[in-house]
Amino acid sequence: AAAGQPQGDFFSTADQALFTANAGSINSWVAPAGNNVTARVNGQSDPRLAAEELYLGILTRMPTEDEVKDVTNYLASRVTDRNVAAQELVWAVLNSAEFRFNH
Repeated sequence: AAAGQPQGDFFSTADQALFTANAGSINSWVAPAGNNVTARVNGQSDPRLAAEELYLGILTRMPTEDEVKDVTNYLASRVTDRNVAAQELVWAVLNSAEFRFNH
C-alpha cells in the first residue's frame, strides 16, 4: 500500500522473523521441561491427544480434524525422534499467524 494508506496484509520485519527463527529464548521455550506443552505433547502416546495438548496448550482451542491429521502424520513420520518432533510441533504453532495475532 502507498504511504499513509492502510494495508490489508501483515508483514513482519526482518528482526521479528529472525527472532522467532533463531532466538535462544524461543528454543528454551520449546525444550521439554517439567509439565510444559512440549513435555505433555511428547508424553502422549495417542496422536489425537498429543494434538489436543498442542493446540489447547498454545492456542487455547481444540484442533480441527485437519490439524489432528497433520499432527498424527507428522508424529508417525518421526517415530525414532519423537522428542524432537514434539519440539518442532510446538515451535511451528508458536510461529503461526494465529499465535502472533491472537495471543
